Amino acid sequence: MPGVAAPSSIIRVASVVGALAIAQSIVSGAAFQALPALLRAHGAAPETLALTSLVMCPWAAKFAWAPLVERWRRPGDGRWRDRSIMLAGQATVVAAIVAIGVVGPGSVVWLVAILVTAATASATADIAVDAYAVEQTPTGRRGIATAAQVGGSYTGFVAGGGVLIVLVGIAGWAKGFLLLATLMVLLSGSALLVRRPVRRVLTPARPSLATAWRNTAVRQGIALTLVVQAGTRLAQALTPAMLVDAGIGLPGIGSLLAAGAVAGGVAAVAGGWAVVRFGSTPVIRLALSLQVLSIGVIASATMWDDMALRVAVIVQSVATALGTVGLYADLMGRAAGDQPGVDFTIFQCADAAGAVLLGGAALMMASRIGFDTTCMIAATVPLTALLPVTILSHTHRGDSA
Repeated sequence: MPGVAAPSSIIRVASVVGALAIAQSIVSGAAFQALPALLRAHGAAPETLALTSLVMCPWAAKFAWAPLVERWRRPGDGRWRDRSIMLAGQATVVAAIVAIGVVGPGSVVWLVAILVTAATASATADIAVDAYAVEQTPTGRRGIATAAQVGGSYTGFVAGGGVLIVLVGIAGWAKGFLLLATLMVLLSGSALLVRRPVRRVLTPARPSLATAWRNTAVRQGIALTLVVQAGTRLAQALTPAMLVDAGIGLPGIGSLLAAGAVAGGVAAVAGGWAVVRFGSTPVIRLALSLQVLSIGVIASATMWDDMALRVAVIVQSVATALGTVGLYADLMGRAAGDQPGVDFTIFQCADAAGAVLLGGAALMMASRIGFDTTCMIAATVPLTALLPVTILSHTHRGDSA
């Protein structure tokens, strides 16, 4: 990429990306796991808890301001503002977490408003983090960077979810969130490792969404994202209800999902090694194959005992992690142009939009034809994705490892 500084040490890049991925995913874990449980324990109505879904909006819409962030990040005069964007975003998130501890559980509307602010700041910082990772990861080592990113995301979601619930249960609301804010400060310090030499950057065009759309690699990357993640998004929407129908109690489901998150984190690390060793496409194919197997077992829940279902859920988490690592390694190659922050953000927004649309569609379909039938249909999706993945991978000749 012309005008871009030489790649940094992969250890430094992975450390920054991994630590900040943990910090950013803490917000998601708090919004979608911890706060609903904590607020429900304080008597919040189910329809009130639905407001927490608004926290996803900044992550799905950040493509709209990605070009502005990218222009400010790379002004072309030799300065790099990656670190400033990262630190400003994380400082806002820390302040928001402290504010949640101060406000307390009495005002759900205020809590959601604070979380949306934190999510907006975190999503904005993520634009700079992704661009930094794309530009500074040495060719052939993208699997390591994506493993740090995906593994960090799993870890952060667990920290913001189950760990936060435990902290609040032991130390109380205010102290629990203060401890979480302290952890966020420590993680955010990784941004100080970002070092860039002052070097004039040649930007042939202003970063924009139109420029991204004219790029064939970006359009194919969007298609690849939707194809690879479709089965996962359908299964994620259906699995909890399927487990309830199978007679597994809520504590058991919670423990099972936590175990799946841990397995997913381990799989992300293994997936990073596999991408470096074999490339992204074989890892994606393996993930799709595991999805077919695991979703199929979950769909035929009445034929299996509890242990088989539990193993299938964990395998599904492993498949999700492997698929995401392989996918993101491929997408890093497609985003390695003149506006990596914009291009990679578009891929992530496509993934988020797909999650919302496919998850809603799956639940609507289940209400009409039943969970078993809908889940069985979902099991065929990753199977039919194998051919498109092969075609889209072959049409992109950039290095994807």
